Amino acid sequence: SDYGVVTPYPYVLSDEDSDGIVYLTNSLVKHDITGGRNIPSLKLIPRNIVIGAGCRRDTDPDAFINFIKEEFELAGLDIRALSSLASIDIKRDEPAMVLASEYFNTERIFYTAEEIREVEHLFQNSDFVRETTGAGAVAEPCAYLAAGSGGKLLLSKKNRNGMTLAIMERTIAGIE
Repeated sequence: SDYGVVTPYPYVLSDEDSDGIVYLTNSLVKHDITGGRNIPSLKLIPRNIVIGAGCRRDTDPDAFINFIKEEFELAGLDIRALSSLASIDIKRDEPAMVLASEYFNTERIFYTAEEIREVEHLFQNSDFVRETTGAGAVAEPCAYLAAGSGGKLLLSKKNRNGMTLAIMERTIAGIE
């Protein structure tokens, strides 16, 4: 065709007449999608990934940043797709949250315990988290709220050394 083959990633494109390939994905691409042909390709990365996060007070910002990077890689996600970091409002000034958001150039979104309690029933809750924050969970509900209607949970809550992370994908209008 005049426009080449249009197919959902991760399938290899096979139109021999294509002059190049443009693909849209938030995934890490570790193989050649050109089918071995020497043609130009352009990867477009939608910034449609949000994380819900929590951490202990005074968590090392570098450890938090590395935790995010490692979980994205393990999930096969391109870190450049990260658009938002969401958490509970009592973490608004937490250095690890602020510096991670600046490092990844993302918006920071904060929710009150009351807002989180409205959706926390959808996720596993913790008495400790409730006593500490006023909400039974933080990472997954915050990711859920930030992703909005139609969001898809890509990574359930992961914990490491007092840091917690959940990853969700926002729906992009017109793209499934």
